[in-house]
This record gives sequence, C-alpha cells and structure tokens, in this order.
Amino acid sequence: MTVKSRSAACWIASVTVCILALIVWLPFCCAADQAAPEIVNSLLLDLGNPNPAVVAAAAKKLQHQTSDSKRIVPALVQALQNPNEMVRIAVIESLGEMGPDAAPALAESLKDNDPLVRESAALALFTMAGNGSQMVPLMVKCLGDASRQVREAAVAALIKTGKPAVEDLVAALQGNNPTVQAAASDALAGIGGAGVSELMAVLKQGNAASAPLAQKTLIRIGGPAVAPLIDLLASGSPETSRLAGDTLIAIGTPAVPALVEALRKKQ
Repeated sequence: MTVKSRSAACWIASVTVCILALIVWLPFCCAADQAAPEIVNSLLLDLGNPNPAVVAAAAKKLQHQTSDSKRIVPALVQALQNPNEMVRIAVIESLGEMGPDAAPALAESLKDNDPLVRESAALALFTMAGNGSQMVPLMVKCLGDASRQVREAAVAALIKTGKPAVEDLVAALQGNNPTVQAAASDALAGIGGAGVSELMAVLKQGNAASAPLAQKTLIRIGGPAVAPLIDLLASGSPETSRLAGDTLIAIGTPAVPALVEALRKKQ
C-alpha cells in the first residue's frame, strides 16, 4: 500500500470513529436536554463540589433546565456564596435564564465586590424576558457603579426596556451625581422618541442644573424632538424659547425644514 493510500485509509478510519462516537453520545445529549431527574440531581450535587471548574460546568448545564427552576434556583442561589468569581459568574448566567424567581438573587449580586460579577448580574437582569419594568430601579442604581462595564450593561438594559424606564431615568438625570446623570443621558438618548415628552418637561422648567442636561439629550435624540421644540420655540417663555432655539440649531439638518416653516409663519 502506498503512503498516499495509507493516509486516505487513516482519514476514513478517523471519520468513521468520529461518526460512531456521535451516534453513541447523541442519546446522552438528548437526555440532558430533556432534564431527566437523575441528570438534574447529579448537577445539583456538583454545585457543592470543592472544584470550581466542576461547579461552574454544572451551573452552565443547569441553565438549560428552566422547566425545573423551582428546584434549581435555591441551589444556584446557595452557589453564589462560592469564593471563586468565575463560579459566581457562571451561576449568575444560569439564574438569568430562570425567570422572576431569580431576580432577588441577581439584585443582591449587583453588590458583589468583583466588578465582573456585578456586570454579569446586570446583563442577566437585562436578559430576563418580560420583566423589564420590574428591573428598572435596579438598573438605575447600577448607573452609579464604579465599574464602567457595569454602567454600560445597565444602560443597555434600560435602552432595551424603553418607555417603562423613562420616568426613572429622567429622575436620575435631575439628580446630583454626575456619573449617574451622564449614564441616564446615554440611556435616554438610546431610547429616543419615547422619552422626548418627559425631557421637554424638564427643559420647560428651565432649571439651571437639569435643563442643560435635558437639552443635551434632546440634541442626541435629534429628529423626534424637533416638533415639540418648534412648539416650545413659538409658545414658551423668553428663556425656554431661547433654549428651544439653541437646541434646534444644535440638532442641525433634521430641524432645518421645521425651522424655516416656523419663521415663515412668524412673518
């Protein structure tokens, strides 16, 4: 047999072995996906293993067993006491798939000493489908976190939440923490038109501290803010009309047609 023939034969044998291995392994994979009680029990036991790698692997596998969340969530919450931060992150990722029952534990993890763990908790709360409005106060608190990654995760979560987050974000914008105010502005700019009316209300108040922040955010939102700003330009007090005009000028091109029309009507 030539060298080339032997190589081809070896390749065919290797492929055959891989196929046979898949055939043998596939039923076990399917069994795991079906959350057989004995498999879940084994994984729950692994959460108490002294080896961090074993605990993290068990936590990751449990995130697919959401149908048994009532039993799994307490065990995962207990595993959050593990001193290894990578284990806590794996546990948090699993809790993020378990629904509202896991929210209190995730909220508590936002206080973790490790910024990566706090970031993971914020992202896990972000992924909880159907619970956006309930998570808003927790996410707004994260806007003042010392970690930029945590703040960014919170901003992304609040943007995804949309309109239900606007009231809390506008309140944060009017606070006195510059870090929180900047992050709240980022979130409101990302939400866009859904927050324009609340920002316009802040602008109309003309508060020396908060009106410029509302103005800056409206400029970032752009087009959706133009029509309300035109109305304020025409009917506001001298100070708020000036703010509206300055904001429209800063918005630039999207505001030009409306500004021209407003000037035409004034003539």
